[in-house]
Amino acid sequence: NRMVSSLGLEDARQLLALCKTEQVRDLFDLNIWQEDGIDVGDLSDWLGVLLSLPDGIREAHLRGLDVELLAFMLRNHSRIYLAEDEIPPESEGDFYRTPDNWFVLDIIGTSEVGFDRIRALIDALYVDDNEEARRLIQNVMWELPSQLEEASYRWRSGRLEDLGFADPMEAL
Repeated sequence: NRMVSSLGLEDARQLLALCKTEQVRDLFDLNIWQEDGIDVGDLSDWLGVLLSLPDGIREAHLRGLDVELLAFMLRNHSRIYLAEDEIPPESEGDFYRTPDNWFVLDIIGTSEVGFDRIRALIDALYVDDNEEARRLIQNVMWELPSQLEEASYRWRSGRLEDLGFADPMEAL
């Protein structure tokens, strides 16, 4: 964590490529949370760097992250429609059709960089496993962001406690 902090996230790309999947997950656990909530900007930045890694490494690291974390990112930045359903004529952001043509996502509330990151995340998920990506997007349609964040927080807290970090409230 210190090495990534001293290098800066963008310059730590090569280091992240050499890390084990568990190490990357631990770095996410330590860096994207502000107390008990996800810092969406930090999550976006970390995913941006992760998505720029070479194919095999990128997929391994994405699979190592909590699925709830990826779902939270998708849910926060998109409205998801089944491609066969009626899609609103006007988008809130930008429409994006998934590679399997099952879904149309209206990617909202993000800059052009954010749109590209969400699109790259979806494409990376589909490159790795079409069925798993489809299942994730279908589940994201019905989940609340607060539920996804809470589930991810529980996983994170358990892992940090296993590493010897005390729960902040218990430590007080």
